[in-house]
Amino acid sequence: MANVETLNEMAQLERSRFGRPPPRHGLKLLHWFAKDCVTFDGNNNMVSQCDPEDEEYGFHYFENRYDRNGIKLLPDVNFPYYVVGNLNSEGSHELPGYVSGEYTGLKDDSNTDRIIVSLDDDWFDKVYITTHTDESNYDSDNTYRITKGLLKIISRLTLAEFLYKTGYQPSATMGTNPVAVDSNVVPANHPIPPRTQDYQIEIEDTPSAQMNCVIFCRASQKVTMPSVQTLNDITHLERSRFGRPPPRHGLKLLYWFATECVTFDKDNNMVSQCEPDNGDYGFHPFQNRYDRSGKKLLPEVNFPYYVLGNLNSEGAQDLPFYIFQEYTGQYGSNKDRIIVSLDNDLFSEVYVAEHSNQSSYSPLGTYRISKGLLMSIRRLTLEDFLRQTGYWHYQLPFLGSL
Repeated sequence: MANVETLNEMAQLERSRFGRPPPRHGLKLLHWFAKDCVTFDGNNNMVSQCDPEDEEYGFHYFENRYDRNGIKLLPDVNFPYYVVGNLNSEGSHELPGYVSGEYTGLKDDSNTDRIIVSLDDDWFDKVYITTHTDESNYDSDNTYRITKGLLKIISRLTLAEFLYKTGYQPSATMGTNPVAVDSNVVPANHPIPPRTQDYQIEIEDTPSAQMNCVIFCRASQKVTMPSVQTLNDITHLERSRFGRPPPRHGLKLLYWFATECVTFDKDNNMVSQCEPDNGDYGFHPFQNRYDRSGKKLLPEVNFPYYVLGNLNSEGAQDLPFYIFQEYTGQYGSNKDRIIVSLDNDLFSEVYVAEHSNQSSYSPLGTYRISKGLLMSIRRLTLEDFLRQTGYWHYQLPFLGSL
């Protein structure tokens, strides 16, 4: 019967050579699983945060059959097994971009690794990693059980730290063809410090450390963490260039939000006057997922995020007409967003962001809006607000009637 070796710590995982070398994706898949697909309750049970039964993220049923030698890959248990990691499976597109970043689509090692779980209702009973020896068979000699302790260790590490500790060396293409995060660079003389200075962690300047700049970046670049710059006054907002030039709609959207969607109670809490969780005004849930460079746009919080501003969303027609005034139906007039974290009826944080393309957000164009700035906006007319933020197209016919 199956006798699977257990990995309890990072050193054992590194020695197993699972998910290495590139273009194998197993280590990135395991990091995603430990960070986003499992949590632990008060009794140390592994609680599923994804839904293998509904085939989320490409999960599908795994039949623990006998191989040609009469041996099953895994022990017989009373719970069904599910497997994830096939980048061709339906639903696998929901995995973060960094998991599939080196997938070639060819018959090579870029799609050989898998995670297999046994599922007891909403709990994972056991977690295994394995790899294919060919297109239909698994390698029993390279199948391992991952302990709860190891999953907890992995969940506390950034992707860069995890890949470094497990010996994942970047491939040649990762050193010469980095994935561009955004081309929207802040000028050197910009009064607001360049965004890359706000959330960088220096990599030690040694050859071995530089070789492990592994999140699709040049070996001499820096690993970044999500830390968003705060705009505290109108001047900061003007210098950020958010929502400009026309036909962008972000400044008008922000004005509406500050004057119509939020008020302040006596304790200075931001009280919601709209209902993001009901989809009012085009609000919908925002999934703060890892991008293909291994970063999240916003900090992890205990409250759900909601995003507003897509003029094609259901409910967006309830926004005031002046927000739509310059909408052309093209991408450039529909790229700005407001993202909020919602704690019951209170906004915990408010952010402005912009798309760098039709599917990705620009970290360089993402800012936290302080309560003080929201209060300042509330005291202005729309004309004054657009004038003070440098929206030089503010003298529009409709403004005279506001």
